[in-house]
Amino acid sequence: MDGPADDPGHEFVRLYTNDVTRLACFARTLMPNKSDADDALQDASVVMWSKYSSYEPGTSFYSWASRILYFEVLNARRKLGRVSLLPEAVLQVLAEEAIRLEQDGRADDRRAALQSCVEKLPDSDRELIRQRYIAEASVVKIAAEQDCSIQKIYRGLARIHSALSRCVNLATSDGGPYGAA
Repeated sequence: MDGPADDPGHEFVRLYTNDVTRLACFARTLMPNKSDADDALQDASVVMWSKYSSYEPGTSFYSWASRILYFEVLNARRKLGRVSLLPEAVLQVLAEEAIRLEQDGRADDRRAALQSCVEKLPDSDRELIRQRYIAEASVVKIAAEQDCSIQKIYRGLARIHSALSRCVNLATSDGGPYGAA
């Protein structure tokens, strides 16, 4: 009698469960709206299941799944009919870089570095990041709550992004606390 390990459905669930958090992060990289990203991941999951027979065991499930997710994100963007700040070519570059980082094993290092860098921010900057990206408050809402201009919030976010980018790059370069890739 065949056991669960012999069942392709069991193996799919094991592989998918192992990578679903990274896939959700990948979707959020390409679709800033969490709900839209979750919907795209759900649609991609159905496609992954239906195409699982084309997955080659022993290869990177994440790479295979993220390619499917990338095309589902493109489909979702078309269906939503939203004008994006990021052209499709930029999304493709982002997707390729995210996949490359995962394959190189550097994504975990960069996530750890980002967490460390966020902790080093002044309280007010951490709070702005929390409001915008964890609580998912709009820039308009944040500006109204802080009684300031929308432009001030955008400038603050740009300054914080720049500081975090420098910090993460420094932390993950040769000699940094997270080592070289």
